Amino acid sequence: SNKLKALPLSFSQLKKLPRLNLEQNCIHTFPANITELKCHIVSWSKLNLRQIPPSIGDMGATLVSLTADHNRLKRIPRSIGKLTVLEHLSLCDNQIKLVPDDICKCVSLKRLWLDWNKVSELPPDFLNLTKLESIHLEGNPMKIPEMDIIVAGIPRLRAWFVESVDFYRTKERRAIVQHIQSILGIFHQEKKHLPQYFEPGKQ
Repeated sequence: SNKLKALPLSFSQLKKLPRLNLEQNCIHTFPANITELKCHIVSWSKLNLRQIPPSIGDMGATLVSLTADHNRLKRIPRSIGKLTVLEHLSLCDNQIKLVPDDICKCVSLKRLWLDWNKVSELPPDFLNLTKLESIHLEGNPMKIPEMDIIVAGIPRLRAWFVESVDFYRTKERRAIVQHIQSILGIFHQEKKHLPQYFEPGKQ
C-alpha cells in the first residue's frame, strides 16, 4: 500500500517481474501494456478497480494466480479463457453478475473464489474444469445452504437439496454439490465434522 494513483507506461519493461502486488492503492485503471508482463502471481485487491484489462489473456503462458478482491468489477473479460496455466482465481466482493463461458477454458484452474458478487448461475460447461478442487460462492443469489444446514449433516443436506435446488440445470446442481463437498472436506480436515460423501437423491 503506497497510495499509487497510476503506473507509468515503462512499467511493462519489467519483463522478468515474477509477482505484481498493487493491493490497497488508488489505481482505478492500468496502462494498456500492463499485460505484457510475464508475472506468475498478480494481486489487484482493494484498488477500486472497475475492470480487469480486456487483454489479460496475453498473460496466458505465465499467469498462475490472479486476485482482484474488493473492487468494483462488473464483469470477467472473455479473454480469461486464454489463461491456460491459471490455477487460482479470486474475485470476491465485486459486482459480477455473469461468469462467461470462456472461464471453462481455464483448464488448469484449481481454486475459484467468487464470494459476495451477484452471480446467479454458472456456465453450462463449468464442470469441464476437471482440475477444480474448490469453488466458493457465498453471498451470491445462487441457492447454497447456510452453514448450520451443512454442519447438521447429510440427511439435512439432502432435504435442503430437494427443496431448494431441483429446478437448477443438472450441471449447476453438480457444481453446488461440489461446493458442499469441499466445505465438508474442510470440516473433516479440521476435525470439526465427519462428512460422508454427499449425492442428491442417495439415501
